[in-house]
Amino acid sequence: NYLDKIINSAGDPIFVKDRQHRWVLANDAFCSLLGCSRDEILGKTDYDFFPKDEADVSWAKDEAVFISGAENTTEDAFTDVKGGVRAIVTKKTLYTDEKKEQYIVGIISDITERKKLEGELRQSQKMETVGLLAGGIAHDFNNLLTPILGYTDLLILGVAEGDQRRIKLQQIKQAGERARDLTQRLLAFSRKQLIELKTVDLGDLIRKFENILRRTIRENIAIEVRISPSLSHVRADAGQIEQALVNLSINAQDAMVEGGTLTIEARDIDLDESYTDRHPEIVPGPYVMLAVSDTGIGMEAQVIEHIFEPFYTTKELGKGTGLGLSTVYGIVKQHGGSISVYSEKNHGSIFKVFLPRVSEDGEKIAAYLPQPDEVARGFETVLVAEDNEMVRTLACSMLESLGYRVLSAENPDRCIDLVKKHQGTINLLLTDVVMPRMNGKDLYDRLHRMRPDMKVIFMSGYTSNVIGHHGVLDQGTHFIQKPFSIHTLSEKVRLVLDS
Repeated sequence: NYLDKIINSAGDPIFVKDRQHRWVLANDAFCSLLGCSRDEILGKTDYDFFPKDEADVSWAKDEAVFISGAENTTEDAFTDVKGGVRAIVTKKTLYTDEKKEQYIVGIISDITERKKLEGELRQSQKMETVGLLAGGIAHDFNNLLTPILGYTDLLILGVAEGDQRRIKLQQIKQAGERARDLTQRLLAFSRKQLIELKTVDLGDLIRKFENILRRTIRENIAIEVRISPSLSHVRADAGQIEQALVNLSINAQDAMVEGGTLTIEARDIDLDESYTDRHPEIVPGPYVMLAVSDTGIGMEAQVIEHIFEPFYTTKELGKGTGLGLSTVYGIVKQHGGSISVYSEKNHGSIFKVFLPRVSEDGEKIAAYLPQPDEVARGFETVLVAEDNEMVRTLACSMLESLGYRVLSAENPDRCIDLVKKHQGTINLLLTDVVMPRMNGKDLYDRLHRMRPDMKVIFMSGYTSNVIGHHGVLDQGTHFIQKPFSIHTLSEKVRLVLDS
């Protein structure tokens, strides 16, 4: 009839219950919500469709409306026919007909997607807040670590092999490097790490990484690598992807206390709307899937819900930082990708990373080689612009020990004045990115007009959009991350000067 057409045209589920809590009316949307026909619903109660705990709650709320007569609006969890839990808001109103019989009229709003988006927004805000905090800490912390590690490097170069002083200096250096690595993880999960994207053959990267992995993972864990022979390329920072693989592999190892199998798989995949509707953080299109799975203890739903949050860990106190998987999350997001996890208690876990596919030929990944003791030297003139006195003094000391002629300036104004007055050639500007009154890029742009042949290397403890966009380094830009070693500085300076 006419009333049925009106009710069935409504997008929200609508129902009517009698005093015995039986459904006596249900529109099409309500039938779809329950996944049943109208004939299967009418005359039944909540106990015929829902788990007892959910039905008990619904019954009690209905009874309160019948007794008080007051309108009632509640938010509840609802288990659908597929076993998924949905969030709903139900508005219930008491209706009494001419026979004095009471009914409840209910209108349901499915707010599952809204709650999911709100959760993602809160997560995003949390990550952004912690990211801002991490960025500030990393900048100051890296400025402190730069002279600690740098002067240790210089001292080590002056002490013979086997000397007890050299061993002690190396212990100091190792402690400093661990502090530096912690800072880098903070930057990675907050997406403040500066990355340099290149077209990469992911299969080649995994094969090179496999050799390192077999030396790292416990012997009671078997490693299987499955790479599709037709695997496409991705735009990525190879070092960051390797870091993500390390973290995922170590996480898998920790889940397999008594041993098991770690599987790394890579293949092309096309994601359509059926997947992206359930994962709104990613758009449909062609991707490369990198999957890391284990046969370990698995995770419960409440653990999975927090698995990518910074400092969240299920390990004992002192056994983990809680930054491993959040670092992976940040790396993947900064690459324009997506990461998901599926796990069941006692049935292992699988992490799937999706990175956008590209058609360009990939770069071959060089095998890992230990850092040589020799440093690259030179004779050119380098101008150092750095507002932090400790970092500036260290950079000048390193460059002078490498044979370069060094000019130094504590701020952009002093730097500009020095360039104007200097009579000889200045081959290279080594400048901090973040400085008072003028950033490093603006400083170089200004100096470049005065000295077109002068090259530049930017240095910073954390990323900003001054020399990149969203943490991705602008093409052709040379950058060195604080804290840097004398080896790293010598190689970067020679690379830029010789290019």
